[in-house]
Amino acid sequence: MERAKVKQADTLRVLVVASFFLDFFLLVRQQDDANKVDPKGEAGHDFDMIAELTELTVIHFVTRKMTDALSEKPPLWTELHAAVDCFIHLVRRCD
Repeated sequence: MERAKVKQADTLRVLVVASFFLDFFLLVRQQDDANKVDPKGEAGHDFDMIAELTELTVIHFVTRKMTDALSEKPPLWTELHAAVDCFIHLVRRCD
């Protein structure tokens, strides 16, 4: 079986998509809080879909990507900003 090649752009896409979904679920949660929707009730949402994004391995992956982007010469600013944005959403998710 041939191993798939992971490109630099693939990592960037993962970070951007993860940030988008974390931001989306944060907004849904804020809207539910504003509308006083019971999260356990019938109208509540299942936030288990993003539970894996808050695992320690993902946080380690994101922080490693930030470090790698800064250590490159010249620094990979686009990947750094995507990783920082994803990290901010991960931290906001934990509040």
